[in-house]
Amino acid sequence: MAVLPRLLRQNFSTGFSSYTFVLMLPGALRFFVPSVIARFGVSMIGLGMLWSVEALTGSFAVAGSVTGAFAISEAVVGPQIARLIDRAGPGRILPSLIAVNMVAITLLLSSASQVWPLPVVLVFAAFAGATIPQPGALSAARWSVVAPTPKDLRTAYSLEAVVNDVGFLLGPILVTVLSVSIAPLAGVIFATVCVATGCLVLSTRRETEPPTQNTHSAGAVNRRLYSPAFCGLLAVNLSLGFFFGSVPITITAMAAESHVSQLTGLMLASTSVVSLISGLVYGSRTWPGSPERVLVIVSLFLSIMVGVAAVSHLALVASIAIAAAGAAIAPIVATSNLLIQRTVPPKRLTQSFTWINSASAAGIAVAAALVGAAIESGGSSCGFTLAALLVAATPAAAILTAVTAARRHVPEFAGQETG
Repeated sequence: MAVLPRLLRQNFSTGFSSYTFVLMLPGALRFFVPSVIARFGVSMIGLGMLWSVEALTGSFAVAGSVTGAFAISEAVVGPQIARLIDRAGPGRILPSLIAVNMVAITLLLSSASQVWPLPVVLVFAAFAGATIPQPGALSAARWSVVAPTPKDLRTAYSLEAVVNDVGFLLGPILVTVLSVSIAPLAGVIFATVCVATGCLVLSTRRETEPPTQNTHSAGAVNRRLYSPAFCGLLAVNLSLGFFFGSVPITITAMAAESHVSQLTGLMLASTSVVSLISGLVYGSRTWPGSPERVLVIVSLFLSIMVGVAAVSHLALVASIAIAAAGAAIAPIVATSNLLIQRTVPPKRLTQSFTWINSASAAGIAVAAALVGAAIESGGSSCGFTLAALLVAATPAAAILTAVTAARRHVPEFAGQETG
């Protein structure tokens, strides 16, 4: 019986040493800490905006429309801002971008408080979304400069996934407390300050900036990003967005039907907690096989667990399956980032990581709309069935990515352990 605790202690000791090593790499903490602060703000700003606008207008419909306009604009314009950062460098772009974003958010809140026409409020919301920085993409791009080996990159990107899990687990709780207990505007103001402060500090860390690229190309997407490998990774993250968009609304509906609505938050939080733990474990160990193989395995596990939830008629079984599915989330995110670093030229990394985020956001929007309509017509069981069908695209996209990788040669990683 004493063997298991000893093995657990050894694994955690090894795991923490891996994370300590990457954080102690030259320059790592100097960009990672401010990026964490900024990402914490990003995790709060949408919900904070919802609370603020609802309090100012008295309408959840207006607040929801504003939040939607903000998110859509962020997903569409964000990659173009990242493309500009790839060309000129974050040190030149971020300060001005932050100033413009703060002005946009001020205009949004002012227009909502003065009950201006809804189209005007939505324009300001879209303006705010278009100018929100992407600290996650900025941080991920810098690891490619700092981390010396594929194994270190895997650990770093696992750490990035864990930070995202923590942010989106704790951020909504904090912004709700601030908005409800202090003032309706407190949440969005605090989130904006976090984003601005973190990104301003990040913009001064010039030593870890990726190399800039001076070439210009027409079109919304750089032509170098049209490769099958990158498109496969876009598809993986789009379908992962299907999970994020469909599962929360379906779990909420299932809890209401089972008369346990008070447990909805716990059910959803369990998925994030499991993802956090799996991310720590994944980044702390060496795994056999290529990252493409890992991506296929964890994507299949994600799809199977959602399928189990769909065929189950018991809320407890479905909740356990969805919680278990969280074990696949952080490895999918970390492995996708690693493969992007392998696939995309260093001078286009910021734009690439931002496109991945936009693909996930698009998946969330599409799945939420489709599954919401399915629940309205057939209840949570119908919602879970559609969710399972949508999430099944994740392993399909992962297999496509693996097949594409098998057909190409990546000299800088040939013969190295990358799992």
